[in-house]
Amino acid sequence: MSTHTQTTTRYMYIMSVVASGRHFTATGTVDVQSGTSRFAVLTHIVENNIKRELGLQDFSILYFNLELDVL
Repeated sequence: MSTHTQTTTRYMYIMSVVASGRHFTATGTVDVQSGTSRFAVLTHIVENNIKRELGLQDFSILYFNLELDVL
């Protein structure tokens, strides 16, 4: 019997948002499974980091960058 393992890659993100005239910047890393779309990663970051950790529900994304977390 063979087992299938998912490969993940760590990415670093920077996102700047504005809400009620205030600017916020969030940075962090996220482990992404191979084949995941960039939009899915953006949605994950918004739902799990911006909304939950910053407590923001109504905001506009001013800047988003997602790059491999290796040099």
